[in-house]
Amino acid sequence: MLQRLREWWTLDIEAEKNSADNPLTALSNEQRRNTGPLLALAFGWGFLVTGLFTGSQLGNGIPFWPDIILSTFLGNLANFIVGAIVGYIGYKTAVIVGYSTDTSMGT
Repeated sequence: MLQRLREWWTLDIEAEKNSADNPLTALSNEQRRNTGPLLALAFGWGFLVTGLFTGSQLGNGIPFWPDIILSTFLGNLANFIVGAIVGYIGYKTAVIVGYSTDTSMGT
């Protein structure tokens, strides 16, 4: 079992070069994604998390004002920070089509 885990964890450069999702090279135009569906997913996730979070707090009897408002605001702020970091990584690595200015990644 330990040997299988070690083999899985070891980087095989030749196998990665031949894979469809090669992490060692820039994305091709066929691998890039449009920005619209990714933004829709991000906003949808934000609304889903906010609704679930607020509903669970109301169900537990926590007062709406100021407790739920404050905790929802802080939760959305944390969600925004994580999303901004992920978006910046996508921008710098040219995952998002049309927004990267980094010519070394093949854009």
